[in-house]
Amino acid sequence: MSTGFDQLHSVVQHHVVNSLGWRELRPLQDQAVAPILAGEHVLALAPTAGGKTEAAAFPVLSQILTERRPGLSTLYVCPLRALLNNLHRDR
Repeated sequence: MSTGFDQLHSVVQHHVVNSLGWRELRPLQDQAVAPILAGEHVLALAPTAGGKTEAAAFPVLSQILTERRPGLSTLYVCPLRALLNNLHRDR
């Protein structure tokens, strides 16, 4: 059975394991990959620090790496400055 992690681009998989040091995705993140890659609308509900940002970002980054698109193709709007600072610090 294929997991969401298995569906991510190999570069994203590499960074999840080697840069973030994660052995696996959280259930929410794993379940979000397939529908996001399929272009479906996804509503991810989890508590603060529950992995929602990564649940959206990993499949979107995989699409960027897989699909050739001219110009700006992805815009991620982040509503909180604190979240942006955490993302920058963690990466």
